[in-house]
Amino acid sequence: MQKLLSAGWVRLIRCKALWFAAAATALYEVYQVLSSRTKVGDGWSISYSMDGCFFQFAGMVCLAAALVCAFFIGPEYGDGTMRNKLLAGHSRRNVYLSNLVLCSLASLIVCLSAVLPGLALGIPLLGPFDMGPGRVVLLVLGILAMGLAYSAIFTLTAMLIPNRAVSLTAALLLAIVFLVLGSAISSRLNALPFEDTGTSVFTDGKLVEMPLRPNPDYLPDGPVRSVFAFLNDFLPGGQAGQYITNKAADPLRLIGMDGVLIAVATIAGLGLFQCKDIH
Repeated sequence: MQKLLSAGWVRLIRCKALWFAAAATALYEVYQVLSSRTKVGDGWSISYSMDGCFFQFAGMVCLAAALVCAFFIGPEYGDGTMRNKLLAGHSRRNVYLSNLVLCSLASLIVCLSAVLPGLALGIPLLGPFDMGPGRVVLLVLGILAMGLAYSAIFTLTAMLIPNRAVSLTAALLLAIVFLVLGSAISSRLNALPFEDTGTSVFTDGKLVEMPLRPNPDYLPDGPVRSVFAFLNDFLPGGQAGQYITNKAADPLRLIGMDGVLIAVATIAGLGLFQCKDIH
């Protein structure tokens, strides 16, 4: 296992996809900070505080993890490295877990590439967080845990799909599905009971606003809303939306959900990889 990790670490630091993803995430975070200030006369107007802009990079973690896992693991099938590892006597379990550990490290690197410049640039320009430091730490840890969950999921896809192009396509499509599904679930949970029709009529020469009508997307308290709330916390796409909008009510619960996701994806990946025919 140690030899696999040592050799894999050398490959990881040479992986261009990792540094591209880290640079893109860092630049996105810097853009979010800079766009929160607007030039007004001789001074600056702050549109969003650190609370509103700092955690925006959470949405990039999903795409970054999909990209890095596919480009880091994919070539092992094409150049025969995967087969050679097994012929050298390494167990399938150790091969799988070593790639999972390395992809998880890559995810942490990507997250820290946004956290560090975001703090270094954001606090001097926008001022300190309005929330307490304890919540800031919890939210950052939550995003890191979410990144590990994404890595576990995309390690599974990369280890089971030998073709790098197909693996990358599948991972990116899955990442987009996660984000879109998370956005749709959040939208349903945040729907109001009534919606404004936006129309008015003249009655007896007076302009009368039409009454509000029930919102068909509203989810009242009950089993259905509970299921949507659970999925919003369990699925990494829903977690990303909560971090981006700073609406994560219980980050520790989300971290626990990530632990479950990592365990499920890892157990499933180990079982399926044991049965995989490797040429």
